[in-house]
Amino acid sequence: RARKFPALISSCAINWFFPWPEKALLSVSERTLNSFEMETDEKTKTGLRDLMAAMHTMMLDCSEEYLQRYRREVYSTPKSYLSFIASYTRVYSEKYAAVNEVATKINNGLKKLYQAGEDVRQMRVELQEKEVQLAVKRKETEALVKEIEARTADAEAKRKEVQKVKDKVDA
Repeated sequence: RARKFPALISSCAINWFFPWPEKALLSVSERTLNSFEMETDEKTKTGLRDLMAAMHTMMLDCSEEYLQRYRREVYSTPKSYLSFIASYTRVYSEKYAAVNEVATKINNGLKKLYQAGEDVRQMRVELQEKEVQLAVKRKETEALVKEIEARTADAEAKRKEVQKVKDKVDA
């Protein structure tokens, strides 16, 4: 059948893709992670870089085993590796933003709790001052009540005397 259409074969080019060596995988992940801002130290970044390369290599080994066992090809190309790194950075950014949002909410809540605690302390001080003032006013009121009771008793005694005098005059 290929002889019927020789132009197809004469214009074809075969591109062979070989798996990247470990050094190339490390270089690509290192370059990507160095340009990507992460909240971590260099030791963790280096470990992550090594892990990414090892995972891709392990994927290639597993695809070989899968081919031997089930006679089916699983293609893991350099583009797959680049997509893996891009997906990791995207998910990291999303999760980092979500964690920052939660941390901000928690910090705001803690600030409000701290402020409420300060307000309670201030109110306690004011309450103690007001209790002292209340005790003074209570003593003044008690003295005033005693004075009023004494005057009322005097007035009642005078009223009785006046009533006696009135009764004598009327009789």
